[in-house]
Amino acid sequence: MKSVITLLLLLFTQFVFSQITFPINGVANSYESTHAFINSTLIISPQQSIQNGTLIIRGDEILRADADTIIPEGAIIHDMMGKYIYPSFIDLNSNYGIEEPKKIKWKPSPQYKSNTKSGAGWNEAIKPEFNANSVFAYDENEAKSFRSAGFGVVLTHQNNGIARGSGLLVTLAEGTENKSILKGKASAHYSLSKGTSRQKYPSSLMGTLALLHQSNLDAEWYNQGQNKEYNRSLEAWNELKEYPQFFEVKDKLDIFRIHKIADEFEIDYYILGNGDEYQRISELVKTNFPMVIPLNFPDAYDVSNPQAADMVSLKKMKHWELAPTNPAILFDNDIFVAFTSSKLNKKSHFLDKVKTAIKHGLSESDALSALTINPAEMIEMSHRIGTLEKGKLANFIISSGPIFEDAKLISNWIQGKEYAINTPKSIDFRGNYLSSEKDSLKISGSLEKYSAKLCIDTLDFKVKLTQEGPHLNLQYETDEGVYRINVLKKKQTLVGTGVNPKGQTFDWSARLIEVFEELDKAEEENPHDPDYGEIWFPNMAYGWEQQPTQDNIIFRNATVWTNENVGTIDQADVAISRGKIVKVGVDIIAEEIFKKERFQEIDIKGMHLTSGIIDEHSHIAISRGVNEGSQASSAEVSIANVINSDDI
Repeated sequence: MKSVITLLLLLFTQFVFSQITFPINGVANSYESTHAFINSTLIISPQQSIQNGTLIIRGDEILRADADTIIPEGAIIHDMMGKYIYPSFIDLNSNYGIEEPKKIKWKPSPQYKSNTKSGAGWNEAIKPEFNANSVFAYDENEAKSFRSAGFGVVLTHQNNGIARGSGLLVTLAEGTENKSILKGKASAHYSLSKGTSRQKYPSSLMGTLALLHQSNLDAEWYNQGQNKEYNRSLEAWNELKEYPQFFEVKDKLDIFRIHKIADEFEIDYYILGNGDEYQRISELVKTNFPMVIPLNFPDAYDVSNPQAADMVSLKKMKHWELAPTNPAILFDNDIFVAFTSSKLNKKSHFLDKVKTAIKHGLSESDALSALTINPAEMIEMSHRIGTLEKGKLANFIISSGPIFEDAKLISNWIQGKEYAINTPKSIDFRGNYLSSEKDSLKISGSLEKYSAKLCIDTLDFKVKLTQEGPHLNLQYETDEGVYRINVLKKKQTLVGTGVNPKGQTFDWSARLIEVFEELDKAEEENPHDPDYGEIWFPNMAYGWEQQPTQDNIIFRNATVWTNENVGTIDQADVAISRGKIVKVGVDIIAEEIFKKERFQEIDIKGMHLTSGIIDEHSHIAISRGVNEGSQASSAEVSIANVINSDDI
């Protein structure tokens, strides 16, 4: 009896632990298919690839990825001869599956206090208590656009406010959210934008920075265990500190503004950049910020109209010229980088943008790192995503060739399920055909995109081809009109019927006389170096080709206005070193000041030298707001935080 009870308990225990949290109303099917992808080029990681490799998956997990492996009995075999398999891409900046925040109706009266209830903080732009997982819902159209660009996992959050709350990590597989969410709370998100908040404060960039600074101070105070009030915003702020911190900026100067806050409060931010980081690369390196950058390279401006061309600034032209070099410059300076498809109007343009960056100096291995292992490390999920290794999620893309060359994405497998992108053609119609003693048809190009030429009585006609399964449609135009032909391939012959411009049908056939052979791409002995200009400082009109240096200079024989008690000195010298005046006098000997440094000497006899003029009240060179007049007292703001060093 005891043995029977023990057996029942064991069976019950196994039954309990094999269940998921949603009961199945009927017979449960726990079978998981095993798939074996053979004869492929496996790109395990940016640093490891395997020729003629085999990838084996079961359910949503990778079992093996190597050259020599035994295929499990009953596995579904996919012959990947000539094809490449890569890890699916990861995007760390999206709002996939998150509804856009509702726009607040404009009211003529200003709003000074927060309308948010339930113990939230005092400012509606600070909402760290928002959890993206509470509103996330699978979106098929958006998921399809991501999958077609090669992505398998995205980090998503709501783009609303200065402190935006938590984000979640989710695969792009269809089905229940419970299956696709990898981390319900994966990250914390911040920006320099108020979002939909109607509160007056802050009304400027310097007010936003002051609010961020004060919120960090308030959170530190709240975390010390005070019990005078409850604040769910500050509570959430402190809880989010243990997660990866992502901060979105509008331009490269914002990065240095955020660095001051990060340095003071010892925060390790991942910067969601804007694509112009190359313009201040030497300073950026010193911040030690990892970067998530968009590939939103601007399109070429239409300058065919001379009047319209005058409206395109040199600043825009310089950015158009140099923006594609941004990824390569960041990697060359050892900055840890991931790519995002955000800020592109169409996800379908993403891979083309990556290829553009490669043409402008980015290595293919760095490009793949920015799409796979780097974002996986940033989001602390390297153990599950980013490479094709045993035990990781079965997230991978299959392409017709090397993905950063002229190849097509065939399918994207996410959590072990296939999502077709471009179905490869099963019949190859390419070759040279003879349709009569004189007439010939030549079909060339790639399997994804045919090109054809028909020769009739020594006249060449361009042929439009479309393939529908086993059928090939040919269309060409002569002086008589348009001819349309539909054929099937039977062994070495094309056989079918056509319709002439008069609507009359006719039989048509052509026999294969020469098989099409793809030419190997010869490696260039001298690879083409991308041709682009130099970065200016600033990268606009009147910018320097080299950043100015603080030279050692002695101005000789000037009439010097000291603005001191000594008054004006005739025939005097002024020595300057490292941007500071080091000596004023007559017949200065440089060696007495700095024995080992050389001074450039400039004779300005007959000229006057005075101290620089100071404007005691100025509003120049300020980014995004001169005043913060939204509160009775805004003494906490600092104009020093928003100086625009690029404003000529």
